[in-house]
Amino acid sequence: MQHLYLRLCQTATFSFLLAAFLLFGPEQGQAAATHVLPLDSLTHRLAVEGRDTARVSTLNALAWTHLNLAHYDTAQALLRQALPLARTLHFGVGEARTLYYIGEAYSRQAKLPEAVASLLEAESAAKRTQTTSQLPSIYHTLAVVYNTQGNYDAALATAQKAMKLCAALHDEKRAFKAWSDMGFTYSQKGDFPRALQCYLESVKIQQKVGVTSALARTYASIGNLYDDQDNIPRALEYYQKGLALLKPEDPAERNTLGRFYVNMGVLNSKQNHNTEAERLFLEAKKIFESLHQPADVGASIAVLANLLTKTGQLQKALPYHQQALHLLEQGADQSLILSAQFNLADTYAKLGQTAQAEKLASQCLALAQKLGTYNCRYEAATLLAQLRKKRGDYKQALEYTEIANATQDSLFSKEKSEALGKLQGDFELSQERNRVSTLRKDQQIQAQQLRQQRFVVVGLAVGFLVVLLAGLALWRVNKLLGRKNREIDHQRATLAQLNATKDRLFSIIGHDLRGPLNSLHAFVSLLNIRQLPQEKLMQYSQRLNQTLDQTLALIDNLLSWAAVQMQASERINPESLLLEEAVNENFRLLRTAAEHKNLTISHLLEGDEWAWADPDMVRLVLRNLLSNAIKFTPQGGRITVAATEADAQWRLSVADTGVGLDGETLQQLLGPAASPQSTVGTAQEPGSGLGLVLCRDFVERNGGRLWAESAGPGHGTTFHFTLPRAGALSVVA
Repeated sequence: MQHLYLRLCQTATFSFLLAAFLLFGPEQGQAAATHVLPLDSLTHRLAVEGRDTARVSTLNALAWTHLNLAHYDTAQALLRQALPLARTLHFGVGEARTLYYIGEAYSRQAKLPEAVASLLEAESAAKRTQTTSQLPSIYHTLAVVYNTQGNYDAALATAQKAMKLCAALHDEKRAFKAWSDMGFTYSQKGDFPRALQCYLESVKIQQKVGVTSALARTYASIGNLYDDQDNIPRALEYYQKGLALLKPEDPAERNTLGRFYVNMGVLNSKQNHNTEAERLFLEAKKIFESLHQPADVGASIAVLANLLTKTGQLQKALPYHQQALHLLEQGADQSLILSAQFNLADTYAKLGQTAQAEKLASQCLALAQKLGTYNCRYEAATLLAQLRKKRGDYKQALEYTEIANATQDSLFSKEKSEALGKLQGDFELSQERNRVSTLRKDQQIQAQQLRQQRFVVVGLAVGFLVVLLAGLALWRVNKLLGRKNREIDHQRATLAQLNATKDRLFSIIGHDLRGPLNSLHAFVSLLNIRQLPQEKLMQYSQRLNQTLDQTLALIDNLLSWAAVQMQASERINPESLLLEEAVNENFRLLRTAAEHKNLTISHLLEGDEWAWADPDMVRLVLRNLLSNAIKFTPQGGRITVAATEADAQWRLSVADTGVGLDGETLQQLLGPAASPQSTVGTAQEPGSGLGLVLCRDFVERNGGRLWAESAGPGHGTTFHFTLPRAGALSVVA
């Protein structure tokens, strides 16, 4: 089953995942070589054969050839002839292979339930006839279908069955596909380390057996992994590795080449290399047109249209959007059509063509509700609300806004529940590992004690000289036992600290989240009152938005703090970081809060301040320091960010004209024994007290230092922190 892993360029509001195509193509055991036979040769052979097992094999070989040429209807017609003939002849091997090919054809046509049914039938037929050599290929395609359906547990179990079977058959040429299938499943579940480990194991096997075409697709999958981690340069590096292995003159690899071009175009667009991205999309379009694959042509046109929309070329993008939707509606997956519908509706709206935009957005909303796609449903409802409001139909606009808000609440609850569940699972796993480690230490102590007893018995049995040597051995053993005991005490202390962290985490969750959530519930209840005046409605909406921002910030800090406390974030990922961009990004995020209090926020950076640090950690430090400055600065105040260079480091300063701090409070906030402390702001803004603790820890992890200065209460506060200057370190991430 061949899929294309396409990520569209973002529209003004969000990006759809146009399709989730795995870059793996099945290579069918004994039948894998049949696709190289000319169609004329197979057709001539079929014409002279009788109704026997040889005819079943020829029908299958001919169908497989058509399947690899994307002639799905022709392939299905041949397979429908082969299946009843194989069953009439009791030809179990041929029946299993025919059912496998039928499942493969359904999977390539995105008819996933039919594909699963046929592949399970093929598995049953192969087991019944003891033709286990066909099972790895059946399991591979079945795992791909399960992954496409989002049934990751079934996909993982199927790939593991394939791996065990390949090990029993000593079949390395198909074992690598089981590793790749597991790699994709783990990537879909968000487990980057396991996914990368599986893909690298697949690469090792392919390099050993010399399977270059599949190796190119595995490199692409690794590139997709790094894309998920927003490491675009590394993703492109692996795509270039795969591209070097492909042979453009080979017709069998042109389909894969087109898919490479599309994915590399998307990666280039993410780096704003728009000219190169457009060139790659057009190259892919030419390839798919030459292969007569309308769905893939539509996909390549769709990403090109989104690129043009992203760069503001709306008139040029419009016909591409229309053509993409027309091609995808001829037989593409529903998620592809959903994506194309919204992108075209959004383009119509931006061009002022309201009627066309409303029609397509309504279709998109209906399809999104049918498919249960939260993101799509939210964006379609939001667009419809905007269009209705523009027309003056405020009642209908309110209804669509309620749909969007309800969808966003569901999406928010789902995402945060998954995050908290993963955090709890990680904590329990760390506890279990520590318990196992402690038990292992106890066993080592018992073994040492047994050896000590033997030394004593031997010492008593011999003379004074042996007793002296035994005493020396006993002293050494006791010293070793003391060291082991100290290690055990350290393990116990660590366990106690983890338990304290857990209690603190759940205490904060129970205390600090209850208030914001109760407020949210009260606000939503008020908003459900239809007769609220417009002024009150806007007032409550602003409060609701402010409460949501505070709750999201609290949860982000909770998750980051808990991960740090449980040593889940020991590793940092430093890289060159332009500090001005990080400051401006946080200004954009916090500008609404500052304007609410009529505060002036500005910076004195010149645009050439490059630091060597983890970008995510630095952004969190800046966000928390700026949030605190806004929180504790009264109406009409001023907040200024500055940077100075000293001793191969940058010193960033966040100064405010707020309430100020005395020396004792500064020591409590940033001293060695400082712990989370919650204080309300000048406008009664709540807080969890985690911000400064996280800031200090993240700055120190990046080789810097955090401190604060204040002339006293009423005279404002300045927080300083340092970061290594880029170029001053020789560390390579």
